[in-house]
Amino acid sequence: MARIKLTFRNKSALDQLTLAEQTLAGIAAKPELQFDPQQLTDAQAMVAALRTSHERVISLRGEIKMEVTRRNDLLREVRNKVLNASLGVQVKTGGVPTKLREAGLALEAPKTVKVGKPAAPTNLRAVPTASEGEVRLRFVRPLWRCSFDIEARTDAEPDGWKLIDSCFKQTALLEGLQSGVKYWFRVRATNAHGESPWSNLATARVK
Repeated sequence: MARIKLTFRNKSALDQLTLAEQTLAGIAAKPELQFDPQQLTDAQAMVAALRTSHERVISLRGEIKMEVTRRNDLLREVRNKVLNASLGVQVKTGGVPTKLREAGLALEAPKTVKVGKPAAPTNLRAVPTASEGEVRLRFVRPLWRCSFDIEARTDAEPDGWKLIDSCFKQTALLEGLQSGVKYWFRVRATNAHGESPWSNLATARVK
């Protein structure tokens, strides 16, 4: 006996519904081949209910999208109105904290950010370019205001780390490398407070 294959898995709800409708329509077209007509009738009723439910879901999606847009528009207007009202209270009270609290305004202490030595750059990646002797490095900077030192070594010199570039961006194009050689790279960040630890190692074979 041949094995029936109905692939419902990994399909969208609409695709599964369409497959069910097409399958039952094919069976209904051949009454002489039906084993249990009542079973077919029950399946058809359930598929019809599924079609109604699916169309309702589609309709609700459209309504929800419209309502979300309306809500977001109202949020923007409310933020502006409340901010203007709060600024008016601040002018009237001269910005005195006790009076602002009496007016029902929530106050926050100014945030201070302590800046020290930067953390190590992360997610260092090395990708050879289409040009000979070039590799592009990318990484994630730990702080906005810092510079970066880039060191490299080859497999032939595991302890021969050499400073080959410095930059201020979180990407660098390294040129003048030896073609066909596998390089290892690392990066560290520097600011007025000192140097970070070295980043993770990245490797690439130069074209």
